[in-house]
Amino acid sequence: MLTGSVFSILGTSLLTVKTLDSFYDPSQTAAFNSLTSIKNGEAYLVEMSAAKTLSVTGVVIASASLSLKAGWNLVGYPRQAQATIATVLTGIWSQFTSAKNFDGFYVKNGTLNSLSNFSPGKGYFVKTSSAATLTY
Repeated sequence: MLTGSVFSILGTSLLTVKTLDSFYDPSQTAAFNSLTSIKNGEAYLVEMSAAKTLSVTGVVIASASLSLKAGWNLVGYPRQAQATIATVLTGIWSQFTSAKNFDGFYVKNGTLNSLSNFSPGKGYFVKTSSAATLTY
């Protein structure tokens, strides 16, 4: 799943694809891109010059494990059905502190949360108090 191949359908509208620590810019020399492949369960920030639809097909992922560091992490939600944040993060609940995306936020034990579920195909920023392994 090479980054350039996955996002090639977006053509010249694609400006950059980023994670928290790597990036892909189709306009620069390939050797300078640190994001070379797409990984199951991870999320990506995609900057576009114009709106386009990216359709991805493949096999449903049976399971995925992501190593999270203390602090903010960018994670994908590779499931086909929506689930509560508490259900999805049950295995790391003791390290979990908050989650957010461009639609809202969730703070553990918070009362003004505007986000309550993880939805298929979306990415989330998840904050942990210590390193953890998130398994879907």
